[in-house]
Amino acid sequence: MTSIITTDANLWLLYARFNEEAFLPPALSAAIDHKTRACRTLLSKSGWEKRRREEGGREGGRVVEALEGLVVSHLQQPSIAGLAQLEMFLKGPLRRLQGVEEDEAEEGKEERTMVGEEKRRVEECLVKVRAKWAELKERQHGKERFE
Repeated sequence: MTSIITTDANLWLLYARFNEEAFLPPALSAAIDHKTRACRTLLSKSGWEKRRREEGGREGGRVVEALEGLVVSHLQQPSIAGLAQLEMFLKGPLRRLQGVEEDEAEEGKEERTMVGEEKRRVEECLVKVRAKWAELKERQHGKERFE
């Protein structure tokens, strides 16, 4: 029973939404944790980057939506360490999408436009994370100069 609950991404996203509604810093931290668990659950499903969802669309689209939500939460409560971890976390799905895009380009499949869009969205997430990280580092460096 526990494994069913802990591997349900929808449940983790529901927990995250509940914590976000609380608008308290500890709750935001819990929301980040729950969104991270949801992303890990989605990413642990073999072949997510290639599979289509039963209700239409691609499984990769669902993964990217979850990643985008995680990035938004991290940007609301940024920390240098958290953003560095998030950057590393985003690189994994990005590499998998790049591999699928290259494979599909060789095969000339139509799906590659969807994979390309998903890859572009993850790259945008990385740009936002890196920009915020650089901003925090600069702010920290500025404080050190004046002390």
